[in-house]
Amino acid sequence: MIEPRRASQRFHTSQPGIETWHSFSAGAHYDRENVAFGPLVGVDEHHLAGGAGFDWHEHRGVLIVSYVLSGVLRHQDSAGVREIAAGGTLGQSAEEVIRHAEGNASATEPLRFVQLTVLAGRGARFDVCATPCRIDAPGGYAFVATGSAEGAGARLRPGDEVRVSGEALELTGEANVLRWQFAGASR
Repeated sequence: MIEPRRASQRFHTSQPGIETWHSFSAGAHYDRENVAFGPLVGVDEHHLAGGAGFDWHEHRGVLIVSYVLSGVLRHQDSAGVREIAAGGTLGQSAEEVIRHAEGNASATEPLRFVQLTVLAGRGARFDVCATPCRIDAPGGYAFVATGSAEGAGARLRPGDEVRVSGEALELTGEANVLRWQFAGASR
């Protein structure tokens, strides 16, 4: 199965200073047919106004990767404060528990980042690849971060994604892709 999905198919949540587009069920947006893909349980694109952010909260049993599209992400946890600029990636292990806050490091400039979450201990590997970019069998997931890619009989633009199970897929074009490769693929 190769399933391209458009950015326009994602759920949208709006709150003061924060706009979020969800690839999977989240909050008030529940679709029992779209809760997860393999170990992947969250892909959220956040747009934060200057000074906006998410207050302290916890995660457990997951691995989280944040990829900054534009602006600077400010991340706080027990290890201190880190700032991640556009093109940078922050990986966090919450196999046990992580308590953190994250927000826009700028008081005036907007921030855009994608946060991807997988269940811990499921053999998923993450990377950012420039096309050509391949998802090997048994499968995985690709999110087009910048540029455009071709694959699965479709032209994919920023925010579009592809879910791959039981086969391989080669993406070509001029794009940066956020890729999860799964040890075992399942819907």
